[in-house]
Amino acid sequence: MHVYLLGPIEVVHREWQIPLGGCHKRALLAALASEAGKVVPAGRLIDALWGERPPAQPRTKLQGYVSGLRKELSRPEPATLRWPLVTREPGYLLSTDRVAVDLLDYRALLQRAARELDGGQVAAASDHLGQALGLWRGPAYADARTPVLCAMAAALEAQRLLAIECKSECDLQLGRSDAVAGELGILLSTHPTRERMRAAVMLALYRSGCRAEALESYRIGRVLLREQLGIEPGPVLQRLHELMLRDDPQLVSQGVLNCLTRAIPPAADPA
Repeated sequence: MHVYLLGPIEVVHREWQIPLGGCHKRALLAALASEAGKVVPAGRLIDALWGERPPAQPRTKLQGYVSGLRKELSRPEPATLRWPLVTREPGYLLSTDRVAVDLLDYRALLQRAARELDGGQVAAASDHLGQALGLWRGPAYADARTPVLCAMAAALEAQRLLAIECKSECDLQLGRSDAVAGELGILLSTHPTRERMRAAVMLALYRSGCRAEALESYRIGRVLLREQLGIEPGPVLQRLHELMLRDDPQLVSQGVLNCLTRAIPPAADPA
């Protein structure tokens, strides 16, 4: 059985998509699957479902949703399928014995890429970052937007952007400037004040023979940073701009990437 959280919440068992019902059941599944293999306290599940406005007798309501979720998820093969959602004090646990969760796979790929990058395996790190990012199908928890899940989704989105930036920096080291300039340039239009992203785009444009476009990207970024945040570009952007103005040979060497932050985003539990 596969549980998908990095986009609309879905459960697939042997290529059969299981209907999950309303928002609260989806939120319950999302909260449990996000910490699959761990006991999630009932109080945390209540927060995930109702936030600061729980209903009367919330634990009774929670038990009802757990029971309903078990029934819905056992419909494909009621005689043989044992849904691994168990009651265990002080709450409930979703076993990983028979369940795969895309969010867990995503975290594992980030951790693997981090180890590879620490060991200088840039190509392998780029590949595994690409695999991690390929698991996304849209905004996380897209159809169960309770306040707690919205906060968790925001944390995951911030992590996703860091992973994209890190992959782009790996790709620049591997000579993939054209791909970075195209793909990251599109994303930069929706996140125009992300300096790390702009630095990678500027360098990719310059290495692709588009010096004027790289300098223009800096100018646009500086204007937006001043207008939207009231700040000047940081030292990385300023240094790249200075190097580009004088066509410094450092810009075509891998060494220039040392001035860019190259940390893999942490794969910690967003809950």
